[in-house]
Amino acid sequence: MIIDLIKKNIPEYKIKFPILQQTYSFRPILVKEEKFISVLTSISCTFEDKVNNLCNLVNSCFEDKINCLNTNIGDFQFALNELRKKSIGDDAEFNIICPETNESVIIKLNLNDFNISNVSTEKLIKLNGKELNIKFRQPKVKDLLLLDDFPSTDDDYKKLVANSISEIETPSESYSVEDDSIEEKIKYVEYLNLNEFRKVKEFIASGSMKTVIKYKTSDSKERELEVNDFVNFLKFYMVTLIL
Repeated sequence: MIIDLIKKNIPEYKIKFPILQQTYSFRPILVKEEKFISVLTSISCTFEDKVNNLCNLVNSCFEDKINCLNTNIGDFQFALNELRKKSIGDDAEFNIICPETNESVIIKLNLNDFNISNVSTEKLIKLNGKELNIKFRQPKVKDLLLLDDFPSTDDDYKKLVANSISEIETPSESYSVEDDSIEEKIKYVEYLNLNEFRKVKEFIASGSMKTVIKYKTSDSKERELEVNDFVNFLKFYMVTLIL
């Protein structure tokens, strides 16, 4: 009975996922979720551990109403951002290394400045000179587990793009390729021309949280750092989560 009274006094919030356009309720991070944060800060924590524990953290606070591994990366970022704001606060302060001067700078980040535009869940690429279309979906969190670390190389992004292929269409029928191996999907991507591949990368990038961080270096020059992809967002998030 006492535990029920305690549960009833925990605040509940509602958010609408910007890509999926569905509304979910969640509660702030509690002491029982600290085990997930502890793993994130462990020296031995692998990339897979980080992704899985971030998912476990969000799933727990959303009372398992969502399955983060099957969630679009942009919606997952949005959920993380709202969860941090309601659990710890809107503001965070931490050090970064300025890419221009290579010095350590303290920055102040307001999480309300992160935003994501309404984007489509799918993108149809019409292959030039061919009666063939390839349909891509927004990447899901589980797609990140194909990689050994946050994507940084062209091969990493090629693998992520490849796994986002959902269908191949001809004038008469369509073929689902969701269950095709990643090796086969990479072959499909390698036959795109450079312009087609650029369009897919722009589509994937459009489904990510973005912000611009302004700061001043020791030479008194105003500088900006743009966070416009899910890699840097997740890195920032894991720092702000423990502050």
